[in-house]
Amino acid sequence: MERTKAMRVTYDPEVDMAYIYVVDPIEPGSGVRQEAALSFVFDFDGQDRLLGIEVFDASKVLHPETLAHAVRPG
Repeated sequence: MERTKAMRVTYDPEVDMAYIYVVDPIEPGSGVRQEAALSFVFDFDGQDRLLGIEVFDASKVLHPETLAHAVRPG
């Protein structure tokens, strides 16, 4: 079984959105279901395993240190 890196965070300050990769990389087409709650969208694979979390208004709900270490676009 191939191991994946875990918990990479990306952040785009222009739209104040972050993505937390629980599995990295997420293979194209593996995300088959989403659930939304408050400022979050949870992405799941076909076996209901969490792949990642999209975070809206990230600067309001994530710790500043998390965003400071996040990968930025560009």
